[in-house]
Amino acid sequence: MKKVFSIALAAMALTMISCSDEQEEFEKNNDKIAVELLSSPNVTRSASTNNAENSEVPATYRVSYKGNSSNVQLLPSFAKTLQSASPFGTWQSKTLYGYTAMEPNPNGYKGGANYTRQITKKEATSLGIKNGYYICKDVFFTNTFELPSEMYFCMKGSVTPGRMGWDPENSGGYGFTLSQTGKKIVCKTRGYFIICDVAGAQYNMSAPARKLEFNFHYTKITPPNF
Repeated sequence: MKKVFSIALAAMALTMISCSDEQEEFEKNNDKIAVELLSSPNVTRSASTNNAENSEVPATYRVSYKGNSSNVQLLPSFAKTLQSASPFGTWQSKTLYGYTAMEPNPNGYKGGANYTRQITKKEATSLGIKNGYYICKDVFFTNTFELPSEMYFCMKGSVTPGRMGWDPENSGGYGFTLSQTGKKIVCKTRGYFIICDVAGAQYNMSAPARKLEFNFHYTKITPPNF
């Protein structure tokens, strides 16, 4: 009887160990970051160089972690590191206000050159100006942020209604692109810049949102074999 009881206890112990191992393996796998290539890098002559540190150009990847997904532009080498890394520490939220740079949109109206635009009453009300005709240009608005180190990764946050331009990657919605190169984060959205009205009064403001807010999250990662 004692022998049967001992065998039963041993079997239970083995089952518990097996379940524990499976749980640890599940938690380990569930803590991994999934990285999927969405678009290949657009390699140009200027990007093709003998210097290995400068030979990479960003590509768009879908980064997923614990049910959350975000499209992020990454260097291929960092995407490879990220795929086998694990988050370490707490997530931090960041909001960048306004824009720090502006560049012409070559695919926009007039290729980013100045043009006369009729701003409707609805648009004007949201911008706090009078409706009518204005001198504008189609542009990209960008804002930048520097991470504490290169061993961090980021994901997009929510879009604040009325505080964002159009998504450069989606012609039908509001949003922004998020790009990481080393420690540098670049947020970019599409819109138009109101220079002045037809009478010459200066406005110099962003549209379709007068105030921009770029929300994202970032956390430290533990690289593989660390």
